[in-house]
Amino acid sequence: METPAKKELNLRLFMYHTPLGPNKNQTTIVESNAANSFGCVAINDWPCYDGLGNDAKLIARAQGMHLQAGVKEGRWYNSLNLELEDPKYKKGSTLQVMGTVVESGEWSIVGGTGEFTLAEGLIYKRFVEQRSDGNIMELNIRAFYTTLPDHK
Repeated sequence: METPAKKELNLRLFMYHTPLGPNKNQTTIVESNAANSFGCVAINDWPCYDGLGNDAKLIARAQGMHLQAGVKEGRWYNSLNLELEDPKYKKGSTLQVMGTVVESGEWSIVGGTGEFTLAEGLIYKRFVEQRSDGNIMELNIRAFYTTLPDHK
């Protein structure tokens, strides 16, 4: 049996993190009265577009949860599936993502499904714009993956 070759994904997306207002895309499911809201848990469904503006195309959704895991300082832990919705990717393809805070830094790509089986890599995050209902983050995705044959 031939070993499938590693492939590379380089993708730039703009994630709309909207915790406030009528179009919010996250909600708190566990409140906390502790310092720094330690133990607070929220779920999210953040849309990710190929650009900014009204003509931007929806490419993926960052669906998962984040929780306040820092007792002494605020440290949000994120665990999410980046589900690719663009038809150019195999239906059901996801990247599994983990990391801290939304606004900056890096998230680790720790797995994938569909087209992105066995994915590993990084998502570099950069703050783009503060809005009254949330913010926009630029995601620069670099992943290596192996596409396995379909199992029937």
